[in-house]
Parts: sequence; C-alpha cells; structure tokens
Amino acid sequence: MKRSQEYDIAIVILFAALSCALQALRGVLGIQGGYGMALDLVAVPALLAFFLYGYRSSVAVLLLASIFIAFTAPDSWLGASMKLAATLPMISIPALYALFMERKFSLNRLWLNAFFALFVALFVFALFEAMTTPPAPLSVASLVIGEKGVTIVQNEIQLGGLLLGMLPIAAIFLLSFWLLLIWGRYSKKLSPMPFAQPRLLAEVVAVALFIRIAAMLAANYYYAGPIYLSATTEGIMTALQWYMIIGWNAAQGILEVLIAWLLVFGLGFARKYAAWQ
Repeated sequence: MKRSQEYDIAIVILFAALSCALQALRGVLGIQGGYGMALDLVAVPALLAFFLYGYRSSVAVLLLASIFIAFTAPDSWLGASMKLAATLPMISIPALYALFMERKFSLNRLWLNAFFALFVALFVFALFEAMTTPPAPLSVASLVIGEKGVTIVQNEIQLGGLLLGMLPIAAIFLLSFWLLLIWGRYSKKLSPMPFAQPRLLAEVVAVALFIRIAAMLAANYYYAGPIYLSATTEGIMTALQWYMIIGWNAAQGILEVLIAWLLVFGLGFARKYAAWQ
C-alpha cells in the first residue's frame, strides 16, 4: 500500500502522542526500580509503529517521545538519552535483519569496516583516558524537576569515564542513523510478516537485548549514574549491581516487544494494516 506523506505524519503523531501519554502515566502503569530505572510501556508505541509501518516511522515516534521525556521527566535530557539508546537496538537490530534478508541488499564493506575502526579507536582512547589520566573533573548541568519546581544541579565527573560511558550510546546512534539513510532504498519490498514467527523473533530479540544490555551497563556506570546520582563509578557499582541492570533491561525489552507483537500479530493487525516503506 502506497502511503502519502500526510498519512505518515499523522501515524507518527498518533503513536508519539500515545507514547507521551504512557510517559505521563508512568507512575501508575509503570514499576519503579530505583536508581532511575523503571519498567514501563513508553516504548511500546515505537515497537507498534515498527511492526506496522517500518523503521523510519518507529524512529520518528521514539524521537518525539524522547523530546517529551526530556522536558517532563525528573531526569530530564539524561533520562531521554538513556531511553532512546536503550530502545533503539530493539528496532534497529530487527530492521537490520530484515535488510540482510532482502537478496538485493548488499552491504558496503568499506563503510562498515570504517565504522568498526572508528568504534575501536574511540574505545581505546576512552580506556586510555580513563586509566592513565588523573581525574579531571568535568562540570555537567542537569535539570531536576521536584516539588520546589525546576532546579539546576551541577555535577562533576571524570572526562575519561564519561567518554567510556557515552561510547556505546554513540555507536547505537551511528548505527541507527546509517539505517535511516539506507532504509528508504532497500525497504520497498520488505515485510514485517517474517517476525510473526515466534522463534525467529526470539533470535533477533536476543541479539538486540545483548547490545542493549552491554550498552546500558557501560552507560549506567560511567555516564548516567555519575551524573544522575552525583557518585563515583565505584560507588555506583557497589550500590547498583550488574545483574540489576541486566534484569531490568531484559525485562523491559521483552515486555515491549511482547506487547507490540501480541497486538500486531496476535490480533491480526499486521495483515490488515502493515505497510512498510
């Protein structure tokens, strides 16, 4: 089904509004886990948009929801960036799988190798900076929304650690941006129907969860945690155990995909309304 630009915009706004509503009701429909973590339904509309209308619509919904989080959530832009980075693998990895399954899709190895070379170079630099450079405090401002209104809190963190925590987030953003650039060219003959197979979906989601959890472990300990909690990485590792981060992110990712899958494929919406492009 050929969709008009107006139809696409309306779909994105509709799903983004639903995501914002779920964010506003996060205290009622979500489960708070402490340390800024929670089990919620905010990203479900983005997964619904992916299964029904494709990668670009899903990313647009997620971006609009993240902007809403940045301006309304207590953790402001920090929470928005973490939510965006945690959810993107759940749609980017299935999208990448769908592209690879398309026979006419050929990956430019030169660009892929350049991307991984950049990733390794940044990783080595961040490790070297974190391990050999004396602590050089970097002042980071955060907006905190509380009972007394909006206040600005200044936190100081080490630059090397911050780079190490932001590296996996940057890698996820780069991968997602690259997929956006090529999606329109290769997605015309793609369909979400292969994801109706539970076994195939489970395999793809397992890879997505692995990337999500790895990124969130580094981001919580070196990026979000030091800024949000005003604590050292060592202190955060003591209070926030690694299995807590893994458990919450695994539960969140599985819940999002499961609800979206049941609505789209379980109720048959995919055959009636799905139209990737």
